[in-house]
Parts: sequence; C-alpha cells; structure tokens
Amino acid sequence: MAGVAKADTARRLPVQLDVDPCTGVNPDVVGRVLTVELGVNVTTVDVTQETAKQDTTIVSLTCSEGTTFITVHDPISGKMLQRHVDLRSEAANARPRLLSLSAAELVAASWMELAAPSAVNVPIVEAAAAPQLRSEAADAARAFAARRQPLRWDAELVGIARNFREGDLWMLGGGAAGTWLAYRDWLAVGADLLFESGSSTLSVGTVDALNGSSSLSGRLRQRLGLMTLELGGGMRIGIVRLAAVSDKTLRPPSTPHTFRSPWGGPFATARVLTNITRGTIAFLSGEAGLISLQTTGLVDGNPELDIKGSWVALSIGVGLAGDSP
Repeated sequence: MAGVAKADTARRLPVQLDVDPCTGVNPDVVGRVLTVELGVNVTTVDVTQETAKQDTTIVSLTCSEGTTFITVHDPISGKMLQRHVDLRSEAANARPRLLSLSAAELVAASWMELAAPSAVNVPIVEAAAAPQLRSEAADAARAFAARRQPLRWDAELVGIARNFREGDLWMLGGGAAGTWLAYRDWLAVGADLLFESGSSTLSVGTVDALNGSSSLSGRLRQRLGLMTLELGGGMRIGIVRLAAVSDKTLRPPSTPHTFRSPWGGPFATARVLTNITRGTIAFLSGEAGLISLQTTGLVDGNPELDIKGSWVALSIGVGLAGDSP
C-alpha cells in the first residue's frame, strides 16, 4: 500500500523541468536527480513551446553572464521563487547534481509552507492548482526534509551485570556500544561489544567464566519530556570460556576442565536515556533473552553447568551524541 500511495503522489504532483542549453548541463541528469530528491514525477519540457498545465510546478534553469538562475513557478502555493548561483568554480561533472539539489530545495521550500497553518486565509490568485494537491505537496516537502537530515549517532561506554538463569551464573563487565538514529529520530539501530567475567558454585567445586558477546538491535524511540524511551529487540551472539575448579576436599578430586563454546539467541530490550549536557547522554538499559544456541559445562564427563534457557541483564552507561558530517 505504501508503494501505491507513493506512486499516486508522484502522479498527482507533476513537476516540469525546463533547462536552457546555455547552462551546459544534461536535462535528463537534472530530471533524474530531482525525481529522486523530491519523490515526484519530473519531466523535461521546453516551456516556451508548451503551455504550462494549471497543476504543474515549473522549474526553469537559465543563464546570466555565466551564472545560473533557478526559477520555480508553483501553482500549488501560488509563489515564484528564484535563486542565483555561480557554479563556474565547480567541476563540470558536479554541476548537474548541484543545480538539481538547489532546485529541489526551492521546490521543497515552496511546498513546506503548506504544512504550516496560515494566520491569513485569503484567496491567492497565483495558487491555481487543485486545492487537494496542497496536502500532497506538504507531505512531499516533509519527506524531502527527512531525507536531508543527517544520521545521528551515539558512542557509548557500558557497564553491565548479566545472569544466566538456568545455571545461576552471574557475570559483571563492560564494553562499548553505538546507536544510529536512522529515521526522524524514532528508529534507533544499536550494536555493542561486551566482555564479562563471573563464577558459579558447582556440586564438585566452582567454575570461573569469561564471556564476550556482541549484539545488533532495532529500537523504537519516544521522547517523554527530558527523557527518551526506547523499546525493541535484536540478536546476541557470544563465546563463553568455562574453567572448572575442583573442591580439594573431594576424594578422589575431580579432573579440572576448561572449554570454550558459543552461545546466543534473540532478546528484547528497553532503554531510558537523558542528556547530561549538550552532546553527552546517560542511560539505563534492561535486556531479557532466550538462549537458542546452548552450551553445557562438563566435569569428569558429567554436566555441571548449563547455559541455556534464558538470561537477563542490566546495564548503565554514558555516551557522546553528535551528528554525522
């Protein structure tokens, strides 16, 4: 359905492109870039030989002493916008894209005004397009602005406590994590690399454990005043090293055994974070997972420690937040 809606918007918001040969740019290249940037149907025409349609936005590229005028005639908003650019110092192969992006910004600026409520509701003579196109143009402008937003990232230091519930194995550790805000700040994609250690009591002694794991998760974000809440899930995979230490009072003593084994499974997560200062954050995170890749620690051939069933973890951390260049 989203694809159908997008196609319908593209059909109902036609944009015509008129490129004077004096600009030295390929109209087809400019048209393709405009189509991608605006998400609407852009066609190349010679406006001087074709009568402009009432519902069609016209983008004209003309020359003036070696520089370029970009003019947008928009019957949807009733405005005409113009921008004067000098691309003579730019590489020839970069000029079509630079002109396209500049033209797309002008069209989006004209349409973006339609998204804001007007304090003066008077008929605009030049706004000759069908009134129902106004909401379509406003949606297209919002989508354009969202695509131009840079990806935000957070780089984090994490402290964590984890419990493998089946074997009652507690582990403490830390590591590094990163979060990318992928779309309009409501979708976060996170990854981490963590290292932990712990021990557990066995019937024949104790076991020392070292664990390294990494995860990839997707989380939905919602701002709640000064706090931000994230809910989502992902997959964690790790390698655990178990080293059994026998009870010296046993007769005969058990044979020490050390082995490494992978483990992992899906998990659900929740995070609450807030800004400490501009550019720094603090967060508290909970994690609950189900182990689908299980492992069992053996002592003298007998299973003594199972890493299976489920795990829970609680982490706390601080990070740096910024915008990608």
